Amino acid sequence: MDSKSQETGDLDLTAIIGWGLIAVVLFFVLVTAVQAFFYRYERAYLAERVYAEAPVEPRRIRDEQLERISGYRWVDQEHGIVAIPIDRAMELVAQEHGAGAE
Repeated sequence: MDSKSQETGDLDLTAIIGWGLIAVVLFFVLVTAVQAFFYRYERAYLAERVYAEAPVEPRRIRDEQLERISGYRWVDQEHGIVAIPIDRAMELVAQEHGAGAE
């Protein structure tokens, strides 16, 4: 800048535009970096908590429940109450309601 523009209070338009462009570029670089970090940590979170293998306890409980509904067993032997497999129970209910509808 020359001394005359400083004395008269003129603005240096070239410097303002230059610094403005630098600020815009730095802003986009910063936004892109923050977004990249966010997606990286999001993927790590999902891999650790959502996509990970189910814990042993829920799997064991599910296996026990499937076993209970898939086989015959005594519920109350004194009163002659027996549990039957769920598939067979659904067949019997369908037959019972099908015969009653006719």
